[in-house]
Amino acid sequence: MMNSDHTVDEKKTKTVPAKMAMRRGKVKMFDRGGDITELKKRCKKGIGLDAPRQPEFQARVLNLLEEQRKPKGRIKIVRG
Repeated sequence: MMNSDHTVDEKKTKTVPAKMAMRRGKVKMFDRGGDITELKKRCKKGIGLDAPRQPEFQARVLNLLEEQRKPKGRIKIVRG
């Protein structure tokens, strides 16, 4: 924060960000704008495009994932 004479207002420099953080509240470690469902709902308004469709994987890819003994990360396999 600056004074009218362009010097640093040290008190405001310390207190204003602290007040802003208190008003904001706790912040998530990672916030990417919500989950997929929420992002898809806001897509048209946010960027002017329809939300992308859910990807459909070929059976050979799903079979490969199912065959892995220890998949890395979380894999949710849904067959349609």
